Amino acid sequence: FAIDWLFLLIIVFVLLVGIIIWLYRKKNSKLAVVPVKIVLGPKGNIEYKIIRNDYNVFIAHRIYIELVTRKAAQVIDFENDVIKEIYESWYSLFGIIRNEIKSVPGDVLQSIQSTCELTNLTIEILNNGLRPHLTKYQAKFNKWYKDELVKKNSKRSSPQEIQAKYPLYNDLKSDMERVSTILVSYAEQLKIIFDKKK
Repeated sequence: FAIDWLFLLIIVFVLLVGIIIWLYRKKNSKLAVVPVKIVLGPKGNIEYKIIRNDYNVFIAHRIYIELVTRKAAQVIDFENDVIKEIYESWYSLFGIIRNEIKSVPGDVLQSIQSTCELTNLTIEILNNGLRPHLTKYQAKFNKWYKDELVKKNSKRSSPQEIQAKYPLYNDLKSDMERVSTILVSYAEQLKIIFDKKK
């Protein structure tokens, strides 16, 4: 009889501990809805509501790291930065981010609508933010820059001085600043998704 009571007390204790742990986890894993708003410029604004769940935090953090460890999510300094190197970084970034969103499992995309929202946001950033500039300027500038480097009067000039001679430099510079602003904003919004302090 005493053993039965002891067994019952153990069961009650285990159940209580289990309930406490469950309530604690539920409280701390509360899914926050994070509004994400990014200005795309002439194409208008895009706004998504992203739920802060494990998959979205994982994806947002990985893309954020790619952005902030490159020139992509930093303001461009045209006095010191080399456009060709920025283009190489952007082009590489495009492929890496595309692979990140391609690697999201199908069952997650089917069952977690908010993760679809995050991948759609990312696709929109790539297609309407980064791709148009690369399509319009990258190949033309790179060809011009390569040809310019071999000219005699360019031998003593710095890369920054050479790139400033590009015939469409002001247009290119203005559009690069637009893209940079989008990528910086995107990085900031991604940080909100995985940053518990936000």
